[in-house]
Amino acid sequence: MQRFLVVAFLVQLLLLVTLGGAIGAGPGAFVDKETGILVKTATPEDTAVSFYALLEKGRWQPAYRLMTKMSREMISEADMEASVKQVKIAKSRLIKVFPAVHKGEFATVGHVRVIQLENQPNEMAIVGIAVLRQNPETRAWEIVRVPNEIENVYGDILDLILKTDEEMSKEDFAGENLTQEQLTQIKDQIKAMKEMHLAQKKAFEQGTVPNQ
Repeated sequence: MQRFLVVAFLVQLLLLVTLGGAIGAGPGAFVDKETGILVKTATPEDTAVSFYALLEKGRWQPAYRLMTKMSREMISEADMEASVKQVKIAKSRLIKVFPAVHKGEFATVGHVRVIQLENQPNEMAIVGIAVLRQNPETRAWEIVRVPNEIENVYGDILDLILKTDEEMSKEDFAGENLTQEQLTQIKDQIKAMKEMHLAQKKAFEQGTVPNQ
């Protein structure tokens, strides 16, 4: 089980153009012509879904555009490309996107996917939480990928993440066409994430350096 959790977290971390217009999909929306993915940024949920959908197809270039300015300043396009190429996903399907939890310009979005890596016979469930920030100029929601961007609001972000953990832990995923093994994977990941985030919150409140 520990080995699976390690693999799951690695996939979460690593999942870190020719574009056409999209009508009626909100401001800043576009279609990635190579994959046909409709990319939307009007809500935190839209951006999170679009970002991971692009990365799972290896489309790091348009995904890179969805990150905040600070994230793009600290993560080069070459770094993004290298990270994406470390994970080869044969297929994936979105199981659940949880409603965003907001505070000011920041939000968190929980999501669950089932993926199958290349050269692996079985699908596995992956749970993730995206941290997003609203661009004050465009009003689009963008992905935060560097800790520096949230260091001044770290406690608030942890509160948002813990609320997302709690909402995910209440979901039974009935009717989602999941195997018992995948349901167990989801439950174990949510439990492990919640324990990690509670430990980080405790460390923060005690004034110690959080383990990020």
